[in-house]
Amino acid sequence: MSKRELQLFSTPPHPCSYLDDRSATNVFLDPDFRPDPVVYGQLLDQGFRRSGQHIYRPACQSCHECQPARVPSSRFRP
Repeated sequence: MSKRELQLFSTPPHPCSYLDDRSATNVFLDPDFRPDPVVYGQLLDQGFRRSGQHIYRPACQSCHECQPARVPSSRFRP
């Protein structure tokens, strides 16, 4: 297995999707990088999320209110 450095990109500040009075910044994983299941699990452990093909995490310098929550789908009951 070869090692590859993960390339991350930061967004400029934008209106926060969760808190109306705040701005947010996100860090995105290079969209051309396709992590294997082990790396993907490590990213999730570090607070990354996925939306479609985009893997990202909040990176707001003055706010840490939005916390990721992992729900095991096999145990989820609505």
